[in-house]
Amino acid sequence: SLGLREVGGVLQCADSHAFDSLLAVNGILPDSAMDAEALLNAGGDLTLSLERHQYGLPNRIACSDRGWIYLERFITMVVAAMVKDSAFEDMVSANSPELLREIHAGAAFLRSTASRAARQRAASVPRTQTHDLACIVGGRYCCAHFVRASWEVTLDSFEERLKQKQFSAASIDKSLNPALRSKSVNRRTSNTESTVGCSDAQIVAEIMRNLVADLAVHWEAKQAQRLVRQSVVETLRTYVVDWNSFTPGYMQRIQDNASRDCLFIVFLALAPLVLMLGPLLLPYQPPDRGWRDNWLFLFVGEPWLAVSCFLFIPQWIQLALNMPLPRRCTILWPVITALVTGILCPTGFSMVTGIFPCPFTPVFVSFLCVMCLPGLWLLLPRHMRSRRAAEKFIRALVVQVGLTFTFCIGYPFLNVALQHATQVWETATLGVIFLGVRIAFEHAAELLAEDLGPDVKPAVVFMAELAYQAALCDFFRNASHWFVFALFVGMDVVENIYYLFCFMRCKPVRPKADIVASDVAVAAGNDATPGGSERAISKESPYIEDAWRDGFCDGGAASVAAVLLVRELADCLAPTTFSIALVLLYWGPGSMFNDWVATAGTNDIFRTLRFLLIALIIEFVMVAITFALLRSKGLRPLSFLRGVVVGASTSYYMCAVSTAVCWYGCLQLAHNGCDFSFRLHWLTGGAEWRGGLLWEPHV
Repeated sequence: SLGLREVGGVLQCADSHAFDSLLAVNGILPDSAMDAEALLNAGGDLTLSLERHQYGLPNRIACSDRGWIYLERFITMVVAAMVKDSAFEDMVSANSPELLREIHAGAAFLRSTASRAARQRAASVPRTQTHDLACIVGGRYCCAHFVRASWEVTLDSFEERLKQKQFSAASIDKSLNPALRSKSVNRRTSNTESTVGCSDAQIVAEIMRNLVADLAVHWEAKQAQRLVRQSVVETLRTYVVDWNSFTPGYMQRIQDNASRDCLFIVFLALAPLVLMLGPLLLPYQPPDRGWRDNWLFLFVGEPWLAVSCFLFIPQWIQLALNMPLPRRCTILWPVITALVTGILCPTGFSMVTGIFPCPFTPVFVSFLCVMCLPGLWLLLPRHMRSRRAAEKFIRALVVQVGLTFTFCIGYPFLNVALQHATQVWETATLGVIFLGVRIAFEHAAELLAEDLGPDVKPAVVFMAELAYQAALCDFFRNASHWFVFALFVGMDVVENIYYLFCFMRCKPVRPKADIVASDVAVAAGNDATPGGSERAISKESPYIEDAWRDGFCDGGAASVAAVLLVRELADCLAPTTFSIALVLLYWGPGSMFNDWVATAGTNDIFRTLRFLLIALIIEFVMVAITFALLRSKGLRPLSFLRGVVVGASTSYYMCAVSTAVCWYGCLQLAHNGCDFSFRLHWLTGGAEWRGGLLWEPHV
């Protein structure tokens, strides 16, 4: 016996082959259960055509037309209406733009109703104390009537949409009782009336009415509870960095590459020294002997320095586009660009004018490099050159150009101003500007990189912090007052404490979605089987859940931790690399050509190294405190840092260190003509080179 019954126009088996549907008997399509039973009882051999549905009948109603899902979306609208409109994107995510617009419009409608009701309620408060009690009570009664009327009008508009929804027969009782599948949305006369025998449409409508009735009375209190998380500190910390969660893919790469292996830090510190010290230690001829005698610099040293700096650009583009680039982009383009810029400047300039060195060679080479950036786009494979990739490429280039002009050109001139400051207030003012420029660049770069995704945030912060620290190390070379040193180190300590405070405010609780409105049923008898693709989900993922086991609150906490640790990494790498380079240059064969050590005595070198050593000790203390606090949250800092670096691109971080140190090193090379006093004595002829960047004209 099959135990046939009619469920939503389908003949469903109840006994054997439970939940399967009967399609035909001996090739005959029965119209009803009685016709099917008659065919089955006719005797003889039977051939049955069954459709397997071991988990129940599929719900073929689109998600946007289901009544229970509309209730879930209405609840989402209510919760979203209690916060500011700007926070909507952080609360609700969906793979359907139409669904997002629907929820956003509904939340805005409810928010406007609440604002209008609040104004009407405020109008009931008497302006003077001369009103009698009857006037006050009457005014408030009149206002309450209008407030309820506003909410009733709002509810009516949502109930009109509810009438257009469908409720499928997902359970046997509803399939056998058509009254329970009624689409009518009639008003209940009593809130205490039993829900037994009510249709799904009536139950959903009643839930919506009760919800709106409660909001009409307690809206302000409910809204205040939702907004309590948006404190002044939360608003302040978004000024420096926006703590959007990492993408699940990057979180997975972080976890895959997290380990206790710390050799990557040694690699990041030592590998850039090879790229930097090689061209700075070559046996050049004195620059006043002309360009012919300095062919080693023109054809080896300058291209080497240029390639060392240009390698960073395709690595940044690769990270911004979130796709691996071929070797013709990561290696061939930097080499070709270095050769082209070297031929034009300084080689071409010196050969045409007879002047050597070319004034401010690194600055002019930077301008020429910017002009070669479109060539990098043309070297991309054709399938990568989509419109979306072009938009990301342009944004990444804007960040790159901003980095070049801010730190590679602007900071050296600001450094000169700091070195010539004589008053304490001048030094303090320039120090604030020194730090403010970096913070402004980080914030502007993050705004430009919003379209690139939150995964590039640590990379942007690392490049800005590293360039800042490299400029700071260059400044310590000429620092003579402990107050100036303490000012800059103190600002770094305060900033590190700030980032630690941001991370420690994250509560170690299991991630929980604020809003979930999906096409999955929430109760028996609802639209039980998914049949559509639209889905509104919380911004959580299994990767974030796994990360919580290591101490994360959510992906945003992972972002704070990543930014904090890459800043600490940059703060340690820059003075370490600079100290090693300073020692090797001072006792190296090319010391006379580098302004860092050419005009400095042993006492000056030891004073600079003392400043750098004290700065490193302070940074290591901050690192120890940071690691201890992160471990108290259950996070393994060193393993997580390795995951952040390797999960993004180790070559990017290595090239960033190499570019920052190499750039400030080549500015000090006498053959590059970076005379920041702007006297440029060798242009007039007859000047004699004295060492470093010092030239003396003949009298």
